[in-house]
Amino acid sequence: MSVPSIAWSVDNPPPRHAAALPLITAYADVARAKYRLALIDDTALADPDTRIKLAFLRAALSKTLEVHIHQMRGASKNRVFVSPDGHSEAVIDENGKQVTDCVNMASYNYFLVDREPWEHFMFDMLPWIEWGNCAFDPTSRAERIAAYLQDFRNGAISVFNGPPASLPVDFSFNGKGQAETAALFLRALHEMPAGEIARLYTQSATANDFERWFAQFSRAFTRVFE
Repeated sequence: MSVPSIAWSVDNPPPRHAAALPLITAYADVARAKYRLALIDDTALADPDTRIKLAFLRAALSKTLEVHIHQMRGASKNRVFVSPDGHSEAVIDENGKQVTDCVNMASYNYFLVDREPWEHFMFDMLPWIEWGNCAFDPTSRAERIAAYLQDFRNGAISVFNGPPASLPVDFSFNGKGQAETAALFLRALHEMPAGEIARLYTQSATANDFERWFAQFSRAFTRVFE
């Protein structure tokens, strides 16, 4: 695959984006109120079932790469490139041209998906799910949720193909947006026993087992936004 020549910014993050961080991270308070998120306390963190779910979520979110969300409305041949520092993106269409339309255009990542997965979802992905890429984005929220779930599905498959995810013994939420993201996803997993997640790591789990589980998760995740 040929990689186009892209002039990436050398700042990390560029000054204009760094200045916006306090405003960006304030969105966690908005999301907490809007979705009525009950934050996770130490008792919940000590619960073995909750820890299984959180470990899976942290691992899956860290592997949820932005692919399908830049291939919406039939643009399945779009390719997504990420700058060396992980913050900037470029979306290139099948003709080698940069995509700039509101449907599939590149976006700036304030937080890195592999290092800051909770924050990446809260501050980079959730605002996009709610409002799209720009004021004139023609896609619906339902379309954006569906596209995001395709990327999350790939992240989940990657996790289940490896050893069971785990949390450090002293794990805690210590950054803005972390507990809010966890609470939102735990709501989607509320009616799904942790044992079902644990079983998907085993060799006895089949592709059909995963698809049934993911279909249930997708419905529950979508209901969070209703």
